[in-house]
Amino acid sequence: MIDPRRESASSTGSGSVDQGFHIYAPGVDSSAVQRRVEERLRRVGLSADEVDRVARLTLAPAATASELVFSAAAAIESFERPVPPPDFGSAKYRRLRGPLRSLAQELYSIFARLHERMMQNRAQAFHKVVQGMLSLQRSQAALRTEIEAAVDLAARAARGPASSATVDRAGAAQAPLLPEHEAACLQFLEVLGDPPEGPWLILSGRNSGMRLRLSKGIPADFQEMNAESLQLQPGPEGGFACIALLDAGNYRDLPLLAAQARRLLKRDGALLLFFDEGVSAAPFVPRSQWLCPAPANLVAYMELHGLERRHVAAPAGFRTGSLSAVFCRRS
Repeated sequence: MIDPRRESASSTGSGSVDQGFHIYAPGVDSSAVQRRVEERLRRVGLSADEVDRVARLTLAPAATASELVFSAAAAIESFERPVPPPDFGSAKYRRLRGPLRSLAQELYSIFARLHERMMQNRAQAFHKVVQGMLSLQRSQAALRTEIEAAVDLAARAARGPASSATVDRAGAAQAPLLPEHEAACLQFLEVLGDPPEGPWLILSGRNSGMRLRLSKGIPADFQEMNAESLQLQPGPEGGFACIALLDAGNYRDLPLLAAQARRLLKRDGALLLFFDEGVSAAPFVPRSQWLCPAPANLVAYMELHGLERRHVAAPAGFRTGSLSAVFCRRS
């Protein structure tokens, strides 16, 4: 057997192998083998880096893909399959004859049942461990799927022709706006027709891209506020011509929205609502404090507070529960 270890002289292509190289083979001239190895090393002329790389190599067999994957079914089957009893009729047990053989078989069965009873707690613990590993496997697989989908979605949003980069009024480029949010902004502007004259209040929250897209389509001045409470918004003299709440599900006092909108809006002012539950193609669901009520209940709630419906629809490309709506204050 040859035990290859690092040698100093071979790194320069000359000299002899150091004492770290040994041959264990009875009847073999180890000196002759060593001379042949040294001669080949001199002819090859390995560099020091190559010798160091080879010295770190391992020839251990690599585990196959099936060996690296935990199979719960195989583990449970192997755990619960009983070990077959010994063959007391074989030559190994030739001394057990007649009633002794039957007694041995009966004693084996008794001890097997007793051992199974004594190992009951360990069996339950083993099953719990298997269940925990299965849960980890499912979570890992789900996380891998989410990450791959998120990477793919980000790549498509960055290079796809449908995605557009939002630009603020100063011309500074912002993050790409997803096509679905772009379509929602265009739908709002289409429903409004001629944008209301007067100042706008845009509460964008996490949808800052939508705020920039809306601001490009309106000639009026606008204010942007990221406060979490609707009660803190001061209104200008005469009120706002339009209020856009682009992250409606994240305002803790959302039940006061209609009253606050009526207080802040001018006569015939518009209220834009957008409940964003995430894009359908996205793997992650944004967390919101409030779920959008049913459209009929939302309309009834707004009408109760003196607001008229102009548009209520589920925006295309968004998850169930997303809603875009436009209400106007009655004179």
